[in-house]
Amino acid sequence: MGLKESKNEPFSSVVEGSRRTNSTAIFRHPKLKNQSILPKIWGCSNYFELFHCIAEKYQHKPWLGYRVYNEYQWVSFKDSLKKVLQTVTGICSMRIEDNSLGCKVMGIMAHPRQEWFYTDLACMGLGIATVGLTDSDQELVLLEKIRSLDMKNISVDRKGLKKLFALAEMLGESPIEKVLYFDEITSDEMAKAQGFNIQILRFKDFSAFPLSSNLIEISPKNICLFAFTSGVTGPAKAVKITHEQYMSSFTSIIFEHPPVGNDDVYILYTNLALHGERILSYMLTIYGVNIGFAGDLKEDIRIMKPTLMLAIPRVLDFLTGGIKHGVSKRTGLSGTLFKKCYENSLMKMEKGKPYKKGFWSNIAFREIRENFGGRLRFMLTGSSLSNTDTMKFISICLGCSIYEAYGLVETGYSSIYSPNTFSGCLGGPAPGWEAKLVFTPDIILEDIPKDMYGELWLRHDVASTSYLTQSTSDNDNWVHTGDLFKLTNERFGFCFIERIQYVMHTKCGFGVCPQRLENLYRQNPFVAQMIVYTDKSINGLVSIVVVDERTLHQKYTSIVKLEEVRYNHIIKQDIIDGFNELAQDKRLKIYEHILDVYIEVDPWTSSDLITESLKIKRYALLSKYNDCIQDMVSRLNN
Repeated sequence: MGLKESKNEPFSSVVEGSRRTNSTAIFRHPKLKNQSILPKIWGCSNYFELFHCIAEKYQHKPWLGYRVYNEYQWVSFKDSLKKVLQTVTGICSMRIEDNSLGCKVMGIMAHPRQEWFYTDLACMGLGIATVGLTDSDQELVLLEKIRSLDMKNISVDRKGLKKLFALAEMLGESPIEKVLYFDEITSDEMAKAQGFNIQILRFKDFSAFPLSSNLIEISPKNICLFAFTSGVTGPAKAVKITHEQYMSSFTSIIFEHPPVGNDDVYILYTNLALHGERILSYMLTIYGVNIGFAGDLKEDIRIMKPTLMLAIPRVLDFLTGGIKHGVSKRTGLSGTLFKKCYENSLMKMEKGKPYKKGFWSNIAFREIRENFGGRLRFMLTGSSLSNTDTMKFISICLGCSIYEAYGLVETGYSSIYSPNTFSGCLGGPAPGWEAKLVFTPDIILEDIPKDMYGELWLRHDVASTSYLTQSTSDNDNWVHTGDLFKLTNERFGFCFIERIQYVMHTKCGFGVCPQRLENLYRQNPFVAQMIVYTDKSINGLVSIVVVDERTLHQKYTSIVKLEEVRYNHIIKQDIIDGFNELAQDKRLKIYEHILDVYIEVDPWTSSDLITESLKIKRYALLSKYNDCIQDMVSRLNN
């Protein structure tokens, strides 16, 4: 998130005398050249204390909302605090003990709901470290996460309990001893739990408990929670986050006075196991924002009418595809009006003029905006590389600003961010952070000076997080992100290029950044999902493409079975022709052109191939399709 900005205001300020032969200078937030930010908010050093202050400030204002038939019911801040304190009493009755890591741990495996927040906050007050889990993980992945934290206690909804039973059946015993159950338990579920010696406690029983004052003194250095990395580049790793580090995630954002308030409504539809979603939800809570839970996003968003929404880059792609499909059906004046209004808005946007809703644009985009509730002001994105064309399209069609942020679980997520410049620049370091680029001589990028790009290193005033067995930073507290960035000459902005380990080199020696190219080539209507590959034996790319079934049926009405598509040379050539048009339109280098394609008909949906935030697990896909890839490379070399 961020503030309104001057066109000429720098994103970063230089720390004088900090440039080295192997790195750029160190950069800080322009308003904090020498100052530090204490990890405290309203005098509170942990979020449990802070929530008491928040509830006192907003009292009867609604906080958490859930849908009942065709309207939303809201629970106030005051009533939520009461629920949290009752939950404290209830969790005390579970008698959670220290594990082999020397701490108390409670897993939470449930979709967003009131009980998720109440349990999380109660555990903060009791010094119990929570960890968000997802039922989309395969059993072996989930088991590894549970065992790595020596977890014996977990809070679940019905889907989470079903997943736990599946895990117990696979092992012949349950790794979990105590379960806090958010839903009504059935006799079959109770019998299964007893069969695996799982003790079930019902969350609804906590409503009869007294408000607890049985809290412990919480040190800022104590573990607040564990969060798992996304698993994009390898197996997910648990990161220890202290209360001090957790609070610093919020103080960095609050310093900028984000443009949100207690009249805003945020739609929460992604899993709170995603650390970025968790940070965002609790940050908005500080400002009294209403948080509504969504199950059926398409229906719930029209009823809730949110003003704020998180949309990760792949969701933006899906939204763009859906909007364009609907627009393609418009005829006559309606279609012409949309085209004219969009082109006019895009022209103004690219000239740097502020977007204003006008009479004709309101008519042209009304139906699209009403599908999103009609009140959307801001959309937030991050998690992976965004397509600037997609962000422009969404911003114009929905009439909202888009804020893009960069961060890692290891850095609290909001390390670099800015308002929507749509230039590919993510802005500068967030308050409290320092950033520099360490040069990468082995990576040669055409058209970018070698002293203007490198691996992003980040450092905060607060000591960095750690993994279970090692620190996430070096001896000087620098976190080596593993991400390749470039620095802009003007305003000292940071632009994401690629994960360093993803960069591939072609025969001509220049580096290829696959995520940027995949974002571009996914605009081919035949593409639902894709991955590109190259090596030093070819001057170009090969690609695995999951075809878009809707486009296939529109273009080739004679095809009955999807299996026929895989080896259809006409379809393959049409896909390559589409890639060539995009490459020419975007003036890509010759070594960035796709030369051959393997068509896949089965979407990548399993958790071993994509993450919860819909990022592809490149290492897993390259392994899965290694034979196909090597066949294509071999043919190009013959």
